[in-house]
Amino acid sequence: MPTCEDNDTLTEADFYCEGCSRWYCDQCVIHHGQIFKKLTPLGKGDIAKWPVARGEAELLSQCEEHIRKKIKMFCADHNQLCCTTCVLLDHRQCNKVTKITSEEHKKEHEDLIKLTTDVTDLTKRLMKFIEQKECNIKSIEDAFDKILEEVSLMRQKFNSALDSFEQRTVNEGRALVSSLQESLQADAELGKTALKRIQSFQEAADKIGTHDSELSAIAFMKIQSEMSKSDSFLRMTAFKSKSTSSFIPNKEIDTCFETVESFGNTVSNKSNAVITMTNQSLYTVKRSGESTCEIRCICEMSDGNIILADATNKKMKMLDTKFSVISHCDMPAYPCGVCQVSNSQVVVVVYDWKKFHAIQIIDVTNNTLVKKETFNLTHPCTGICHYNGHMYITSRTALYCYTLTGKLLDKLHEDTSASDTVYRCAVNADCGMIYVVNFTHNKVLTLDMSGHLLSSFNDPELQNPTDVHVSESGQVLVCGYYSKNIIQLNSEGTEKITCVASLKEGKDVLSVRMLRRTGYVLVGRLGTDDIAVLDVEY
Repeated sequence: MPTCEDNDTLTEADFYCEGCSRWYCDQCVIHHGQIFKKLTPLGKGDIAKWPVARGEAELLSQCEEHIRKKIKMFCADHNQLCCTTCVLLDHRQCNKVTKITSEEHKKEHEDLIKLTTDVTDLTKRLMKFIEQKECNIKSIEDAFDKILEEVSLMRQKFNSALDSFEQRTVNEGRALVSSLQESLQADAELGKTALKRIQSFQEAADKIGTHDSELSAIAFMKIQSEMSKSDSFLRMTAFKSKSTSSFIPNKEIDTCFETVESFGNTVSNKSNAVITMTNQSLYTVKRSGESTCEIRCICEMSDGNIILADATNKKMKMLDTKFSVISHCDMPAYPCGVCQVSNSQVVVVVYDWKKFHAIQIIDVTNNTLVKKETFNLTHPCTGICHYNGHMYITSRTALYCYTLTGKLLDKLHEDTSASDTVYRCAVNADCGMIYVVNFTHNKVLTLDMSGHLLSSFNDPELQNPTDVHVSESGQVLVCGYYSKNIIQLNSEGTEKITCVASLKEGKDVLSVRMLRRTGYVLVGRLGTDDIAVLDVEY
């Protein structure tokens, strides 16, 4: 609420004088009436006619980047409210920067009121998010209590010889729990901050008079922007694994406890958290005049934009976070794989069977794809992934390691028993493993970083795997071409955890990717103009 401007006691205002443009409490308004007898202040009975209080108006109109600067402009290129300094420093090259007061931005108070329902819904979601995180903090402590019980049972078995082991184990577990709790608390605090901001903006907006269309427009855009940020934040954090912990006993302790330093490891179970599909949506990625699309690979950029390899049309396409095509560029052959190598660059493998095999560098700047260098290869190329400055490229029958400048370092794995035995690959940096899909023999191989075979997986439910992907949390996803499904494997690549999605009614599946920022699972398929976007939870 506004405060009286005629005293320094921060007394709540009871009147507003339009003639003076000042706020008064019930005591100061008496003195005002003696001096300005022709002016009639508006009391709380006319509160609908009050303007927004100065503090609340400043909250809405203040530029968040530059102190004491007011929002005056809007950049459509970046969907951002700007002050004049923002425009001068950051938006001089933008094509569409307009004044807030222009007709295209005009918003009436009724438009602002319509946001109330959405704000209320988002507020509930934020509150639920905070509650879940705080409950998770408690569950982490409860889980650790169970770990301590296991530790105590082992302690009884080994008696005094295990005193030092017990202390070390508890300390390690406590360190992990503290780390998890700090992370969860940080998420909860971010949620509280988002909640406070959205509530403060809404409270300020509720006090805007019906006549103040400019401030209504600013408030509308600020609230809408804050809602978008909060919604993205909720999506990004909602699909983080629920943190938990468990105790892994050391089986060697019975025979060689004198060489063991702890009872076991307290771990956070994330990489094997079960993914479940809750909804599926389709988004068209075909441009006018193109043939039916064939999305062979999907890559996510750091800013949330998505890069698609459309083999049929020999194009790379960039989608925004709403899955709309915003840029494209032609390829010299069929693009079969793509991976990000920096914040502004991707690498594509292009392949025209026996005619042409190459690595194509593409710069990604200002929402535009620009082709750069090309490195020719001496072998076919059907897939690519990047890790630690190296590119891992599959050739249908072999896995190669290259530098980012196109220099061959090593052939890590080869299987010439049939075609397409080494079709795609993915690196699990946390585990130091490389997963390879064998399309012909319906297998997923797990290799160490030197290319040595660790395990081989096959399952009747997975037919002709075409792609493998490791999520930000370490979950391993594999898609089946003819089985038309998405399978989740454990991090060792030895067991099926679940069938995430069965797309029997759709086309054959070519590619899969779980987005870091939102948790959506994207699926590319053969002979369709759409990508499937799966809502999942875990």
